[in-house]
Amino acid sequence: MVTDLDGTLLDHDSYRFDAARPALRALARRGVPVIPATSKTAAELDPLMQALGLTGPFVAENGAVVGRRFPGGRLQWTRLGRAYDELIDVLHRLRTRGGHAFAGFADWDATEVSRHTGLDAIAAG
Repeated sequence: MVTDLDGTLLDHDSYRFDAARPALRALARRGVPVIPATSKTAAELDPLMQALGLTGPFVAENGAVVGRRFPGGRLQWTRLGRAYDELIDVLHRLRTRGGHAFAGFADWDATEVSRHTGLDAIAAG
């Protein structure tokens, strides 16, 4: 089963997944893998998968990364698009040379990310 996270498997406001636990247990008993597909980075997704008890495939960064967490903890992923640093370089060039006014996560520290997203400091870091 493929699922989004925010507002679907995870509560939109609290990021808790208490309501999903019975379904996750039922799927696990039936051997049905739960495959998160999210805009989150692999680094953000990894602790969520551990908390959810998910081992198996995942899709991160809006499809730019696919990977798998293996039983025992090993994480493996493949980037399907350009590396984040390459994209940030292009965006920064557009901003400085092109006079475009925008800012994003790469420009902010964890406090600023938390302020804009509502994530706690650990999740925003």
